[in-house]
This record gives sequence, C-alpha cells and structure tokens, in this order.
Amino acid sequence: MADLSEDNVVVALGKLRTFGGVRSVVAFGIYNQPDEGLAGVFKLEAELAKRYYSNVII
Repeated sequence: MADLSEDNVVVALGKLRTFGGVRSVVAFGIYNQPDEGLAGVFKLEAELAKRYYSNVII
C-alpha cells in the first residue's frame, strides 16, 4: 500500500446494503495509491474491477 498522503487516490470497494432503512456501503477493501492523474485512476479502476469480478478481494 502506498504511503498515506492527501495527494493520494483512495477508493473503497464494496456493495450498498440497507440496514433498518438506512443505506450503507459494506466495504470489502480500501485501496490507496499516489495520484498519477487520470492514467493512475483508470489503472486503479481496472484493478478493482478485476478483483471484484474474480472474487479476489484482498
């Protein structure tokens, strides 16, 4: 995992669930990487999609 910095891109991978009428996100993983502009965001998005659809959540 990248160092924590305010310049990093941080995403949570999860699903929406409703508990007692309140919508919540149940997170499977939180990912953090240095902001490399749009290329870095698309790279992270592709990696998260691959992990989500292959059920390889770390």
